[in-house]
Amino acid sequence: MVPPAVREQWDHVDWCIARSGSDSLAHIRAGVRPKVAVINLQLPDMCGAELVERLRKGLPNLLVVATSNIAGSLAERLARSLGVVAYWPKPLNADLLDQVLAAAMSESGEVRRFSVGSDVPGEE
Repeated sequence: MVPPAVREQWDHVDWCIARSGSDSLAHIRAGVRPKVAVINLQLPDMCGAELVERLRKGLPNLLVVATSNIAGSLAERLARSLGVVAYWPKPLNADLLDQVLAAAMSESGEVRRFSVGSDVPGEE
């Protein structure tokens, strides 16, 4: 779920919310071309890592934020191996998502790579 504060600030963005990995892939097959995907690594129908890999294969410039109910080094290592721009245990950090959206929507096209896990600058 997208935090309400982020939705309010980014109300000009078209949001596409999928409840499963297969639903996400169906949106892509239907022509949806997201700039940013926020993916739960724990999906009801497939491994989130599989979804990230499949999306990145078809959309190599896609920015991916991974999230999960699991905190700890194993989940962070998985996120790093997938090449996500950020990983955050749930609940999703609204400030981080705001930064990722700002980078993705910037006119310069330059996207700063975010740290994974809790070592994002400014976080304790």
